[in-house]
Parts: sequence; C-alpha cells; structure tokens
Amino acid sequence: MLYLTSLLFTVAFQPPGFFNNTRTYVPHITKDDTRFRTALVLENPTADEQFVLVRAVAANGAALGEYEWTLPAGAREKKWRDDLFGDTTIDYMVLNKVSEVVAGVIYEPIAQPQNALRIGDTSETATHWRVYPSNWNDNFDGLILLNTLCLNLNAVVTYHQADGTQIGEQQRYALAPGHKALLNLGEAFTFEADAYIQVRADRRVMAMAVKGSKAADAATSFLVGNLAKAMDSYPDLRAELAEARQKWAAVSRENGYTFQQAFRCFCPQEVTQITQIGVNGAVIDSLSYVESGEQVPVSAVKRYYSVEEMFALIEQELGRADYMEVDFDAETGFPTFIGIDPSDCVADEEYSIVSQGLANR
Repeated sequence: MLYLTSLLFTVAFQPPGFFNNTRTYVPHITKDDTRFRTALVLENPTADEQFVLVRAVAANGAALGEYEWTLPAGAREKKWRDDLFGDTTIDYMVLNKVSEVVAGVIYEPIAQPQNALRIGDTSETATHWRVYPSNWNDNFDGLILLNTLCLNLNAVVTYHQADGTQIGEQQRYALAPGHKALLNLGEAFTFEADAYIQVRADRRVMAMAVKGSKAADAATSFLVGNLAKAMDSYPDLRAELAEARQKWAAVSRENGYTFQQAFRCFCPQEVTQITQIGVNGAVIDSLSYVESGEQVPVSAVKRYYSVEEMFALIEQELGRADYMEVDFDAETGFPTFIGIDPSDCVADEEYSIVSQGLANR
C-alpha cells in the first residue's frame, strides 16, 4: 500500500523530443511501377505560410531523404512521389508539420487515373487492431505495421472466424524503432467469409490496411488504405472505470466530500505536497497544504482533481497513454492511485496521482 507521507519527488520536465504530436505518417508508398503511384497532398488553411518537412524512410527505418515544403497561406499543393524523391524506392513518409496543415495521400491506378482515391495521413497507434478483408480472388489486402516508438515491439497477426475461433497459423513480427512490416493477407491466410484479421502488440503500433484490385488496369480498379480499425488498448481498465463510476454515483454526497491528494512525478516540490481537498457539487471549493495548513495559491488550483475530474482524466488517457495503472477503492469506486506514462519515448514525464482519506462533509 502507498502512503502519502512516504513519497519523495524531485525536479523537471523534458521538452518534446523526436517523437511528438506534430509528427504524422504516410505508412504506405507504392513503388511507381506499372500498377499504382502515390502523390502527397498538403492544404494550408491558415493565414500564414507554413513549413512542412517530409522525410522518406526505408522499411528498416533508414532515412532516405528529406524534402522541405513551403506552403503558402491558403494553398493546396500536390506532388508525386518522384517529384519529392526522384526514383528512390521508399517505404513510408514521415511529416513534421503544424496541426493546422492537412495532409493526404493519393493512390492512383496508372492505367485508370480517374479512379484515384485519397486518404488522410495518420498518427494513431494502438495495441489492438482489426481488419475486415475482402474476397481475395479479385482483390488483395495488405497489412502494414509500423513502429513509431523509440523501443522495440512485438506484434502477432491472427485470422479469426466471426465467433473468434482462430484460423490458420499466426504471423509474428519483431519491429525495431522505425521498422515497417508489410504482409499480403491473401498469401498468409485462406479466405473465409465473415472472418477478420486481428493484430495484438505489446506496445502501441501503427497499423494500416490497404485494399486494391489485382487487375490494376480494369475499369473499376482501385487502391485504398486506412482500413484498419483501432480497438481499445485497455478494455479491462475501461470496464473497471465504468464500475467505479457506478459505485461512486450510488452514494449521496449532498454536502460534498474531502480527501487528500499528492503527485508523484519529476516536479518541483510545491507540486508534490500532500494537499487537503474539499469538493462540493463535483467542484473543488477548498485547497490547503496538509503540512503547513496554508491555502494553495490560485495559480496552482488547476493542477488538482476532484473525484469526478479523476474519472474524466482516466477516460481521456485510456485513448492515448502508452502505459496506465489505476486502483479504485472496492467499496466506493474512489480512485486511490492513477499512474500514467504519456509516452515511452520521453524521459521523466510519467506521473502518478495518489489519493486517500475520503470522507463526507
């Protein structure tokens, strides 16, 4: 059991590094042969000129080139793969851009350019993915797995009947940082109606499914991507959260409640002091440091969480944190411990919230 009085904390935060939220990906680039080709489209809806850095990367994570793209205010521009990087064979692109710039990729059947399809770039990762393939007689399904983290990861790809029964042999992948795997599903598995592909990874992985025509010159030829569906990375914890909320809501607290809260993090000492919190109507109305009895400065009030706000924080982080651990009181649903690591690739930004001493007013 953790006790607030035993917690020790120190220093500072790390700035965003190589892997950050301004980075998005085009996980699949066609080879510009006689079948399909790839173009990158950027749109700048802002009133300012924007700079976008486009990097070409090989499947083993090796950097193959960079293209510095200056996009005028309000502009929309399209460039083919060979306009950006010549005849270099590349496997995926990484875009560093401000969030307002909209990026997309066009896959065009060379023999039928009117059938070109556009999809967006992506930054979504998950530990669990599903793909619903088509009949592989006329079309093909490809599955791309991309490790966008700074740590190694392992992924297992399996094929399942609608009732969850596994079909065939599983496919295993060990991906180093920046590495990409491409799997032709029709070659790895035997098609069955209503079946689905499942991806399970020990860390968040980016997945993209591409579907296309085997006959690229047919009048109805196509190539489209982003068909992989991210599943919940923390289904058990999400169920625990729902149960805790029900327990909490089942008890009337007409006059509010009090409890103590402290942070465990690489933070200044004033952040980590044990604090007495009073709440009325789900809103914090009193804050004081337990050791000194002094009121918490107004500038620091926003860092503290009521129970209702802790529930909201947990729900928010379930969709994006690389690691989470939460403990709830078995009787009341009160969150006694919340541990969050937003990113495996950033040092010292993980933190925990420890709460105890719940009492009704």
